[in-house]
Amino acid sequence: MYQLYLAISGHVAIASILIACATLASPSRYQKPHLRSAFVYFRAFMGLGGVSVLFLSLSILERNLFLESLIWIFGVTASACFLIGLNHAVGRKFSGFDKILFVASFIVSVLTMTVWTGDVARTHSSNFIYFCMLALILSALNASRRQHERAFRLMKMASLFCMVPLLIRSLLMIIWPETGVKISLIIWTGIHGGYMIFLTFILQMMYSVTLIEELKRVSLTDALTGLQNRRAFNDLYQVLRDPEGEREGDTGLLICDLDFFKKVNDNYGHEKGDEVLKAFAETLKANSRSDDFVSRIGGEEFVIIAKNSTEQSVQALADRLLEATRALTFSHNGEEFHISTSIGAGLVPARHGFKDPFKIIDKALYHAKETGRDKVTYVPLPAGV
Repeated sequence: MYQLYLAISGHVAIASILIACATLASPSRYQKPHLRSAFVYFRAFMGLGGVSVLFLSLSILERNLFLESLIWIFGVTASACFLIGLNHAVGRKFSGFDKILFVASFIVSVLTMTVWTGDVARTHSSNFIYFCMLALILSALNASRRQHERAFRLMKMASLFCMVPLLIRSLLMIIWPETGVKISLIIWTGIHGGYMIFLTFILQMMYSVTLIEELKRVSLTDALTGLQNRRAFNDLYQVLRDPEGEREGDTGLLICDLDFFKKVNDNYGHEKGDEVLKAFAETLKANSRSDDFVSRIGGEEFVIIAKNSTEQSVQALADRLLEATRALTFSHNGEEFHISTSIGAGLVPARHGFKDPFKIIDKALYHAKETGRDKVTYVPLPAGV
């Protein structure tokens, strides 16, 4: 009796934690739409999973087909929400194989609640559903581009480990059908509660990984413009400045500085200055390739690192930026004004014999400013040995 009440208390505690987490979890903190939608589904999983475990604690006291059916309904629905959320979180869609497993587990669930009411049939069908869900979780984790990270490897190992009690349960039913029924019922209460704990563990790991990723993104992002910041630039630039470094191709490096930006702040105010910086940042992004690195490294100074570039493509990008910046129009108290930028540009060879390409191209930027502004100074960087 003591063990019985201990099991019930444990399941009630699990249910309470899941339902509380579902109430408190807020997906709005995530900026990326796919993460927001993922955590909406995760919150639904926690609520539905908590209810299913609560019903499970009641069914421990006395077997009740109605309660068992509710456990099936809420458990399978919670699993579905979890799987959809997981696929959103890792940025993938259900594959054809995933859809087959999902539909098969749903059909088996319906048959279990309506036709397969025997203990043996229910045992094998519930095992099948658990296996399907665990296989779908493994499929989603394997499809992630970050599947080799420690957290994802741990989640995959946990998924495989969760299959062990299911195998034991199936073997018991095959070897000792009559005795296995009673033992299986005891194991099932543990499996269902443990399954929800396991999904919560996966969710916690996903939450931790996502939170770390979000904190890293914030630490490397300029708050005003949304571009990469100086820290992000320094991290990437260490590779570029290495004279011995091997890269796939030549890399374009452009340093842009707004002309007379101090006058914008003095004449129109810092709020208007912020508007100018944000508009210029959008101009840089709009005229760069999607895989180009665009960063605000301080004040009105910006950098673009364009991998796999040519001398012609770097010069063309610099010319586009000049034209696009001149076309920007701002107004303050009925007065319109325009801005311009000076650019230092160069192509860093895949192998080079100098320690700091930035210093060389920064000198080209100052040459552009000293010789009239609103222009590009392109400096050829000779290949090293």
